[in-house]
Amino acid sequence: MQLASSGGRRLRHAALAAGRLALGSGPSVTRKDLSEACRMAEEALGLRPSVRLVLSELVANWGEQTWERLLVWPSNEHLVRRTGLSERAVRDAFRALVDLGVIVPKESPNGKRYALRDAEGKVVDAYGFDLTPLYARRETWAGMVAVRKAERTRIRRAFDEITIARRATQEALAALRDTFPDVSLTELETAHAALTARTPRRSATMPPETLIDEWRELRANAEDLFFLAGKDGEICRHNESNTESSGEACNNGAEPAECDPSYHQPTTGADPTDETTVLHDVLTTSTQHRRRVIHRRSQSAAPTGEGRTPLSPEMLIAAVPEACPAVLQFGRPLRATKDLVDLGRHVRSLLGASETVWIEAEASIGATQAATSVLYVLQLYEDDLIEHGGESRIRNPGGYLRAFVRLVASGKIDLNSELLGMRRRRMKQ
Repeated sequence: MQLASSGGRRLRHAALAAGRLALGSGPSVTRKDLSEACRMAEEALGLRPSVRLVLSELVANWGEQTWERLLVWPSNEHLVRRTGLSERAVRDAFRALVDLGVIVPKESPNGKRYALRDAEGKVVDAYGFDLTPLYARRETWAGMVAVRKAERTRIRRAFDEITIARRATQEALAALRDTFPDVSLTELETAHAALTARTPRRSATMPPETLIDEWRELRANAEDLFFLAGKDGEICRHNESNTESSGEACNNGAEPAECDPSYHQPTTGADPTDETTVLHDVLTTSTQHRRRVIHRRSQSAAPTGEGRTPLSPEMLIAAVPEACPAVLQFGRPLRATKDLVDLGRHVRSLLGASETVWIEAEASIGATQAATSVLYVLQLYEDDLIEHGGESRIRNPGGYLRAFVRLVASGKIDLNSELLGMRRRRMKQ
């Protein structure tokens, strides 16, 4: 590589490209504007502390001259005194800033930095460093800062999701130990210990996506095991002869055999589309396999739609807040079905329903009906709390939601009709 003849400094492409940048025809630059561009460049490029110190001091030495170029000419001795760095560190910072296209050296014949004055002693030009690229690229710095912030947010949210799943898993395991000491937790505890050992501490590096998925799956498995071990009757099927309100306990009038969790275990030679085998598969298969199994069964056993109450998207959006005023507490306006689905996803976790419940609901009755079911069950739960003095008969809203969705999917409950009925009762109050 050849040397530039003016001062022995190595010729760099970045310096040539930066030297072609101009200030433009906008308003004159102030020190405040240049300082803001400096701060954005420091953040956008992730400059080392020593390089930041030198760049900040160069900006501070600019005298707000009304020239075509933003020139500064502080000596190395001055910069060493102001920054507390060694002269070699200062020179290294110069090299880094030139390589990044932030500053451009303007060399003098003797390699020194100094100002040129006219006969009256007024500075008219100078040899030193040109800060014009720093200011001219301010939009570039702003874009890079936005990208870095978005990446930091994405990383932070990924670690937050891992933390939430990890804590929820620990709580589920602790609840299983305390409430159901006879349930074997060896497999879950082994998986939990292995995942904990593989989970890195929070850092600026994105954790593997597979790790996030594994934590989600472990949490779902632990919560589903706790739900199944509860044997509270929420997973039993409603009888077709049950004409009471959906707020009644779901084992109302059911035969004892139907309320026993063993009733839901698959038997040899059972029809794979039978609804009694779905729960076992959901609890024992992986998340990816769950999606395939539920989708396949929903396709083969989907209701024909006969006997369903038709309801346009506009009517549904209008009916939901009138029938379920509990949704108003979230402060989310419902303008389209997308807003309804987003709210349903949010409320699902508040009901204590695991992600597998939403996956099954979305696959079997669609996202819009799944969200409507979530909000409907939320209102049932809220009404029951008020009616019974703060103690609802729906002891497990997440389990109730799962059972309710399956009844909607099988055609035993007309969700739109139930929603309109709740709306009519609400309007008569």
